[in-house]
Formats: sequence, C-alpha cells, structure tokens
Amino acid sequence: VTAQVSPTSRLASGLAGIALAVAFVLRAVGDMTNGVLSWLSPIGWVQAARPWADERWWVFAIPFVATVLMGVLARALLAHRDLGGGLFPQRRGPAVAAPTLATPLALAIRQQRGSIIGWSVALAVFGFVYGVIVDAIEDFITDNEAMAEFMAAAGGASLTDSYLAQSVRVLALIASGFTAQAVLRARGEESAGRAEPLLAGAVTRWSWLGSHAGVAAVGSVIVAVTAAIWVAVGVVVATGDFDQVPTLIGASLAYVPALLVIVGLGAALTGWFPRASVLTWALVAASMIIGMFGPVLGLPDWVYELSPFEHVAMVPAESWTVAPLIVLSVIAATLAAAGFAGIVRRDVPVP
Repeated sequence: VTAQVSPTSRLASGLAGIALAVAFVLRAVGDMTNGVLSWLSPIGWVQAARPWADERWWVFAIPFVATVLMGVLARALLAHRDLGGGLFPQRRGPAVAAPTLATPLALAIRQQRGSIIGWSVALAVFGFVYGVIVDAIEDFITDNEAMAEFMAAAGGASLTDSYLAQSVRVLALIASGFTAQAVLRARGEESAGRAEPLLAGAVTRWSWLGSHAGVAAVGSVIVAVTAAIWVAVGVVVATGDFDQVPTLIGASLAYVPALLVIVGLGAALTGWFPRASVLTWALVAASMIIGMFGPVLGLPDWVYELSPFEHVAMVPAESWTVAPLIVLSVIAATLAAAGFAGIVRRDVPVP
C-alpha cells in the first residue's frame, strides 16, 4: 500500500517503518494497560495467539484477513496512479538551487534531513513509551522470566535503574539503523550515478564522503539524544522525578562512540570495497541480536565483544567507564581515515 501511495521507494519504506513503530507502541501500551490497544497491532495478534499457552487458533484469521484487505487496497490504488509515480505526486523543486546548497556538506544535509527528522520522531515515541511505563515495570517483570534475565544483564542495580539502562541501550541499538542508513547514503548516491557529476567538478572525494559521514555522525547524536530526552519526559510524566533527565541524556551520549564505529566501518567499506558496504548492516544486525537477545540465548562472552555497544557502561545501572569510550573513538577514527584513504584510490562510480 505504501508503494502505491509514495512517489519514491525511500518514502514508501519510511511510511512502512512508521506503521511498524505504531504497531510496536500500540502493543507496548496495550500490554501495560487493559490489552485493548494490543488488538490493533499485528505484533499484538501474535501474542494473542498464545503459543505454548492455551493456543487460540482463531486469532490467525485476523492477519490473514488484514493481508487480503491490504492486497485488495493496493491493487485498487495501483489503478489510480501513474507508472513510476505514486498516488501523491512528488513535489517539484525550485528551478535554481539556493546558494546554501553550494557545498557538498549542505547537499548532504539537505538529502538526509528527512531521515534525521523521521528517525528522531520515531525514537521519541519509543522513548516516551519506555519512560511512561517505568512505574509499572516491576509488576510486568515479576512474572516474565525472559524479561527478568534481560534486565539482569545490567548487574545488581535497582530494577528501575536496570530498566532505564536497558531502555537507553535498546534505543541506541535502534538508532544504529539510522547511522548505517546515513553513512551508506554516499554509496547509494554513487551507485545511482549522482556522485559522478559532483566529483567531476570542484568537489573533492574527501569532502564528498566526509560530508555524508559527518551528517551520519551528527545525525546519530541528534537521534540518540532525542530518544533519551523523551525517555526522561516519560519518566517525569509517570513519576515527577526530574533527577533522571541529565542522567539519561548522559547515558545516551555514552553510546555515541559505538555509533561512530558504525560510521567508520561504513566509510571504510565505501572507500575500499563499495560493493561490500552493505556489510555495515551486518554489524548493526549482530549488535541488535547480541544486545537484545544475548542474555536469553546465553551467548558466550567472546560474542559480546563483537558488539561495540557492549563495551559501553549501562548508565544509570552502572558507573561511567571512560577507557572503552576512548578505544571505540580511536577505532572509529581509524576506520574513517582508512575510508578517506581508499576513496581517492579507486574508480568512481563502481556499479
């Protein structure tokens, strides 16, 4: 359905992502309340089927019917749009570019500002939900063995601090999706043929790659801190406690070096092995699996070492440790430098 509505694949994916975020929030709020909102979420339907616990097979009729209806709706919309376009036409840009777009950095910001805003809004919603249910978390975890193991990963801190620390880590892991998407925008521009006209003029390869890497780095900070701020807002709404606000913002900033490692890896692969740059997503996926499911899966210690996020102290459940942040920053800078060295030594574009 989003593919029929949207003029571009990027917007279609963004709308689908928003739908997924709404489904997550509805399920989360429904689980913490009377459960009615969970029935509006596909994620809630899976839980309502109660696998291994008094199974309810009739629930599977809901996603089946919803899928058929979405298919019928998509087919109807297809008949009312132009081939190669969307139901909502793409807005025309000005005939002459503004002077503010005269640099590669300004162009990169213009290209990625929508992603920064979209990811920030989505994680703000996630963060607010995480924060506003902080008072109910103890009752929720008491009878949930898997969640108890997940929270135990934060050490011997209080349940509230462990929950907030895990919430900030999960949000940072989700923010890494933006980081990978943003730093790989350079590779996308290259493979689409839009980078070559820029580099044929006065724009240097360093400034071109550095602009996208810089926007990815700064944008990651914006997305991660925005999420933490809204966790704090949720906590204040639920408890009236303002003391957690600076703590949560500081906790989110601690994950910036880990996000920068992803920026560095994306830049290094784009510089030397552009066809393999998609492997940046492999680090994101591995970090998410390790961070979210590692305690439940009982992964060995060496596997945890593969994720840059596991080297960051889980504030406020743990005390700050500066040394790992310095090491991660050095690794990120080294990878980025390697990328800049590689981009001047290969052909552009590489299909």
